[in-house]
Amino acid sequence: MSSKYLGKGLNKVEAIVTTSWDDGHILDLKIADLLKELGLKGTFYVVAGYIKAESPGFLGREEVRTLISEGFEVGSHGYTHFKLTSLSLDVAKEELVLSKRILEDELKCKVHGFSYPQGVFNEELMKLTKIVGYEYARTMNRFTTRIEDPFKVGITVHAYPYSFRKNVKAIKFTRKLAALSRWAELGKELFNYVLRWGGVWHLAGHSWEIEYFNLWNELRELLEYVANRDGVHYVTNLEAVKMSLKLTNLSHRELLKYS
Repeated sequence: MSSKYLGKGLNKVEAIVTTSWDDGHILDLKIADLLKELGLKGTFYVVAGYIKAESPGFLGREEVRTLISEGFEVGSHGYTHFKLTSLSLDVAKEELVLSKRILEDELKCKVHGFSYPQGVFNEELMKLTKIVGYEYARTMNRFTTRIEDPFKVGITVHAYPYSFRKNVKAIKFTRKLAALSRWAELGKELFNYVLRWGGVWHLAGHSWEIEYFNLWNELRELLEYVANRDGVHYVTNLEAVKMSLKLTNLSHRELLKYS
């Protein structure tokens, strides 16, 4: 078998960059401005109940429609933002269905993706999310650079000043990463990994956390680092899922040719 089809090169060297932002806080507009300035794309997951009620401090329907018109994707983050694993399956299903329907009615567009509130999910919720009509669902599982299950889409780095050393067991790359003390530095190294080996670099966060922890300068530093690279695909979450699954299927077929 040709070595180009072995190991990390299985999905070919296709580098994909995407971002996502949860909760629909009004500061998402500042995130959107930064992404537009740098030529980046992303997905904003909003809470349908907040949109419907025009809740203070959160994006209203017109502001969300503007994001859509600017090329951003909008997905669902539930109707109430309750942790779905704490609800019965019937109530969880109602959250999934109602949030999708309300957002599509209010925004006049199709909602493809769902972000599990608080990043918590299980196998039953994954199945339910697919059954009610979503095409993919995003988790908060960190340090991932591949999309293998569209209803278990992980992220690469969380825009949050967590201690990396506490999470070092969850990552499989190199000892060099374990020495990093800043989330932005970690994001750069993981981007370098994706540039070399291919895959998806996915930054996720909450604009209100960026504000609370005063991370705007670090966020800009990281986004400037990953922006405007030749051969890199800058896409929404939906586009990242579709591209990844297409590349995976192509690579698997090519692998069979050489087996």
